[in-house]
Amino acid sequence: MGVGVVDVLADSVGDPEPFVHPIFQLRPGEDSGSETLGLYRYQAEVAAQACLAMLTQDVIDYVVCEWHEDFVIAFTNGEVELVSVKHSSRTQWTLADLCKDGGIAHLFDRWSACGRASNVRLRLTTNAPLSPAKDNASTLARMCGPDPELTVGRGAMAKSLSQHLLKVRWKQPYDSIPEVLPELRKVGDIAAPQEFTEQVAAFMAVLEIDWGWCRFGHATWRAGVVMTLSNRQGSAGRARLVCGVGGRSSRSRSRSRSAVPRGWPTPDGRGRFSAAG
Repeated sequence: MGVGVVDVLADSVGDPEPFVHPIFQLRPGEDSGSETLGLYRYQAEVAAQACLAMLTQDVIDYVVCEWHEDFVIAFTNGEVELVSVKHSSRTQWTLADLCKDGGIAHLFDRWSACGRASNVRLRLTTNAPLSPAKDNASTLARMCGPDPELTVGRGAMAKSLSQHLLKVRWKQPYDSIPEVLPELRKVGDIAAPQEFTEQVAAFMAVLEIDWGWCRFGHATWRAGVVMTLSNRQGSAGRARLVCGVGGRSSRSRSRSRSAVPRGWPTPDGRGRFSAAG
């Protein structure tokens, strides 16, 4: 296969316009790296929403990225919220997809690792829409949270979600999800233990799902992921950015349903969580 050669000077001779290196006129054969960075930038911008909210709200104490989940919001009342951010190009999330690739199983596992503490809340934020099919992903979202929009059939949804999590467990080991054998083809045939189903119902009560939050353009940016704004430094706050993994530059479009999350306790030496003193 032939290799194209770019003449870095030919296009610049006698050109009154500012010099632009011809290499930037040559499209790369692949650009997966910037796409990957773009996913991190989406995550960073979602976290930045909470950081910026600290300029006008006193309830948020600080935000920590890449701790248990994509980021954690700590509140001045001792609560915390673990936030999972999922950027996807899929047309919609199904209930099965949310459990397998959409962060639900991981959120459940982290919540369990925190001892299911009463001051730990959870949030899943994604740009992709949820399947509107009956008893599917959008129904789950409406049944989640401390004050769910939909309560009729919530028990059946908890059982269905339990079965999907048990199926995920066969391929992705999680300490908090029991292994139920044999592996069955139909999710509805999986026998979910009653105790586990009750845990999942409690999980739904502390979980909120935001979808369609942002959509982004082409990936071009690298930035740090850990941002901290502390209200303790004064009424205006103090911003600090610690470089970590990066993201992408883009234009964002936020939906009116986007909400600033809640929550976060501190871990003791054994990894358990309790309210800040």
